[in-house]
Amino acid sequence: KSLLKSNDTDKIIYYATMTKKKEIYVLAGNYLQSQDWRNNAELMKRVILFYSKAKAYEKLANFYDSCGQLEIDEYRDYVKALGAMKEALKYMQKSKAVKNKEAKLGVLMQRTKYIESFVRARSLLRTNHKEFVQVCESLLIQPNVEQAVRVGDVYAVLTEYYFNKDDMNKAYEQIEAMRNRKITVGPYLDSKTVRTICLAVGVYQNI
Repeated sequence: KSLLKSNDTDKIIYYATMTKKKEIYVLAGNYLQSQDWRNNAELMKRVILFYSKAKAYEKLANFYDSCGQLEIDEYRDYVKALGAMKEALKYMQKSKAVKNKEAKLGVLMQRTKYIESFVRARSLLRTNHKEFVQVCESLLIQPNVEQAVRVGDVYAVLTEYYFNKDDMNKAYEQIEAMRNRKITVGPYLDSKTVRTICLAVGVYQNI
């Protein structure tokens, strides 16, 4: 614990690796989570390694959950997020003596399902446009979907789909739906695209 207070990451990793004790692995994993692991792939790998060696499956599940959220929030990479969520689900299932385990599993399962649906929807863009629209529209009305998928991302792919089809009225409907849900359009859609759509349907305000 005194070593943890030193904030010497290299020494903490070395000590945990050499002592090979479960409680030390957990302490080291906890410490590394408090560091900038989001921008350091090596730290991320160490957290996973230490929790795995300690068989701290609930902590490992929670960490994978955080990794999945990072992929969505920072990179909009739902494929990687889905992989992380599946790992989170796997380790939560393996964990023992977890408070409210069934409830936690239920939440993870639901979030994984929603992310999986969005990944599938985007793949359908290449093969089945009708089903792509159906999956996206279904996602938008699911309960608590925003806990798994950024709703703005769903509206964005629908908007871009209609824009590329030159169906400006439907594209504008998606933008309006975003605004009605208090979603700021800017982070999700290119400003030139929004302007083109708005001008095409005769809307000259708020563009």
